[in-house]
Amino acid sequence: MRNNQASSQLELFKTPVKVELHAIQIPFFRLDKNTGGKAKMPPLVLKDGKILIPRYMPGYRAKKLFTAMFMKISNDLRNFGSIKIPVEFASNSELRKILGRVNRPTLRRIAIDLTSATFVHVNLVRNVKTGEYLESYEPFHLIEKIVLAGDTYKDPRGRIKVAENVMITPAKWIVDNLESFYVHIIDFDLWNSLPPISQRLYEILSYNFYANKLKPVIYNYSTLVYIMPMKPQKYFSNVMRILEPRIDILRNKGYISDFRYRQIDKQDWQFIFIPGPLAKTEAESLALRKSIAKSIEEKKPDRRKEITKMLSEMPDLPNVDADDIRLMVQDILEVTGDRYSKKFYELVARKIPHNKLKELLSILKSHYLITGKNNKSPGAVFVGMVKEWVKKR
Repeated sequence: MRNNQASSQLELFKTPVKVELHAIQIPFFRLDKNTGGKAKMPPLVLKDGKILIPRYMPGYRAKKLFTAMFMKISNDLRNFGSIKIPVEFASNSELRKILGRVNRPTLRRIAIDLTSATFVHVNLVRNVKTGEYLESYEPFHLIEKIVLAGDTYKDPRGRIKVAENVMITPAKWIVDNLESFYVHIIDFDLWNSLPPISQRLYEILSYNFYANKLKPVIYNYSTLVYIMPMKPQKYFSNVMRILEPRIDILRNKGYISDFRYRQIDKQDWQFIFIPGPLAKTEAESLALRKSIAKSIEEKKPDRRKEITKMLSEMPDLPNVDADDIRLMVQDILEVTGDRYSKKFYELVARKIPHNKLKELLSILKSHYLITGKNNKSPGAVFVGMVKEWVKKR
């Protein structure tokens, strides 16, 4: 991208789309081909003036693999309130059923296709004196690593092992967005029942209905055709021939109650989507979960203030890297279910020997979770155990 093109790129879309907080809003995937390739899409302008430039867009099979991973993450959040990373599938066969019973070489190609997904985040800053644009580039991906069952890999301690399960490690920003309720958890039963273009439209509308508090969602065709993504059509009759049947599917399922359009120039139209009863149920459900989480956080007593101060004064553990800390925090979250204290548990995992933490978790499970002898929450009990150990130390 050249500096003299910056102003025209910032004006590329008349209705900029806020997508930076939504992992599946951006057009990472092709809908027209099973395999990916170099992206030929124009830059996408965000509301804050930043630009996203696609470099490599995986194919539709990679999208199905990503969606299967996303579904497991969503189920973890619903059932346990936390996410287990890496995301595991029992076997390669489980993935083959999801992807259409592909063989192992094809499965590996799909995995490589997904890990190759690349966008570049460009931040443009205008020099007040010269009027020129300065650019900063930040590439980002969807997936950090995929290990198939039977592959060798290194565990966080550098030991070589043979994978018994399929393990997919998503990018950290995806997990962070989900845990912060920035991303709408879609209905995967509904998603699986839709054709590709309807699937994509459902993903986009599900986030926007939630983000806009169930107000109508408005898109210019020039924007919508990009983020779907679809091949642009010159004539409105061709636009409607492609879109209207897919929109009718969502309308018949009660996700859209109405759909309107008007021409805004010779080759662009404005589409208005009105949420239906199913969209309202989805958005209200997530809003309720978010409000409950916020209420729990606000009402939680400041029982960690003293222990946080004590831990901060302790040195970090030697020979413990970020992966060790992440895995230890996952173990704590699985036992306590207290994902709202994740930052605190990261501090704990940096300061207290992990063998001691595992010992405390074992005691917690046997004496409190299994026998049910304590009225306090598992998280509160664990914080108390940590505090007692630090004081004795």
